[in-house]
Order: sequence, then C-alpha cells, then structure tokens
Amino acid sequence: MEEHQKYIKSLIKKGVKYLVSTFGIGLLYCLGFLALRETHPFSRFPMYNSFLNWAYVFYFSDENKELVPSQDFQIDAADLSHFYYSYAGANEILYGFYSESDKELQNIGSAMMENLIKIRNQDQYPIQQLSFHRLGFYYENDSIRKVDKIIYEAK
Repeated sequence: MEEHQKYIKSLIKKGVKYLVSTFGIGLLYCLGFLALRETHPFSRFPMYNSFLNWAYVFYFSDENKELVPSQDFQIDAADLSHFYYSYAGANEILYGFYSESDKELQNIGSAMMENLIKIRNQDQYPIQQLSFHRLGFYYENDSIRKVDKIIYEAK
C-alpha cells in the first residue's frame, strides 16, 4: 500500500511540474511580447489589433432555397471569398460594409458563376436554378446583424 501512495505522489508531482512549466512558458511568451510591442499578438497595426465591422460569407442555393455545397463545384468557402475579393480588386470595385452597387455585385457574381457552372456535373447535380449569395454580418447596438443578398442567379 505504501508503494501505491508513493507512486500516486510521484504522479501528482510530475503533473504539477508539467503545469508549472507549461503555464510558465506561456507567461514568458506573453510578457516578452508585451515588452517588445510590435510583435504578434500584441501589434498595434490595425489588421492585428482591431476588427472590421463587417464580414462576408458566400454560399449557393438551389431553386428550393436549399444549400448547395461549394464542394459540388470543386471549390471551398475560402476560395469563394478569395475570388470575390480578387475580382473586385482587379476591377477597381470598392468592397466592404455593403458598399458595392447592385451592378458591381452582378458583375462579380456573373464572372464567378461563369467559371463555376462549367465545373459542375449536371448529371450528378440536376439544379434548375442556382443562386449565389453574399451573406454579410456587422455589429450594431450590441447585436450581430446579417444581410443575405443574392448577387447572381443562373437558370
């Protein structure tokens, strides 16, 4: 029984040492970078220490308003966002916080869908109508608001 108690005590001792060393390393990391300032995660650059008051998410829906997975087009959500921002930037369209006009959204949506519809296998995914949505989020009056806008429809 005495050996059992010694073994448990040694396990507790090792656990305490592990926690102290783990938290100690984390504490040193935080203190060190706070002292150095302009280093992740304590940078004063706006892109690192504040967040924009808008975010866009993109998705597809069919004629029944059912979600169509972006993987059906061999693309993921990050690629959809990247394409949106790249196309807007290349065509000098100011984007963000719902500043895009309906015509600009139509142009972006049209360009994106033109490429994506070619990829989709019509036999495997017989969709009569495909809608491309921009779902936007922003913070207002202690609430997160959302705006869902269809930016392009293909029939």
